[in-house]
Amino acid sequence: MKLYEIKTNTQYNSNEIYFAEKPSEATRTALKALKFRWNGQKKCWYGFANVDKINEALASEKVAIIPDSSFVDRGGLYDGWEGGNNKKWNSDKELKAYLMADFKKAGIKATIRFNRAGYLTSITTTMTVKADEIKSLEEYTADYDVSEDYMWLDYEDEDGKHTDIHKEEFYSLTADEQSALLPKIIKYSYERAIKGLNTSSTYGDTKALKQSALDRFAVLKKIVASYNRDCSNSMIDYFDRDIYDHYSFKIA
Repeated sequence: MKLYEIKTNTQYNSNEIYFAEKPSEATRTALKALKFRWNGQKKCWYGFANVDKINEALASEKVAIIPDSSFVDRGGLYDGWEGGNNKKWNSDKELKAYLMADFKKAGIKATIRFNRAGYLTSITTTMTVKADEIKSLEEYTADYDVSEDYMWLDYEDEDGKHTDIHKEEFYSLTADEQSALLPKIIKYSYERAIKGLNTSSTYGDTKALKQSALDRFAVLKKIVASYNRDCSNSMIDYFDRDIYDHYSFKIA
């Protein structure tokens, strides 16, 4: 999977292309034909060709084209951002077509479901992950950090009943008591993470995913964000955005 982003340099009225990995020789040749040059300090290719010319030159590459987001100035209180592809779609049908096309270019398998939210556009995107991209309990245990878990640590007691302990109380236990309890906490956390893969949420439950799946998911979310506009202000419970997005996973 390859990925690039195009950013505008307003100071020099030029465009900068940032690749997630070293582009192929064919891509480099196409960029040089557009008189783009490599900037070793900024780690990008730069030149003066417009975005359409760039995308046309790199069309043969399997890439996800994610234009840079722009700032939305609405007087301070309701400032936000607008994805670079935001104005491309005018209906749910168009949005789905654009997203699915970009997912395919990025090598991402996913489905899109529109949710009932009145006049709002609310979607759940389900990304397919391979079984070997899910951490085993042993791998999950090796990566587990109790400080990054919830304030209440859940586990099953000796009778198989669900119970929990506050993190501060856990830290007050002796080292031996923590060592005895920690495997139970990790096991419960792991089972919850596996279950969470199939549960739709705003951010997606990714704790059980390996890095390869996390990398694809990061690209997927950036693609969705490129079609969104968000001028919400959660401090005053004001929500104004074009897409309310949720995510889940399907194990192939």
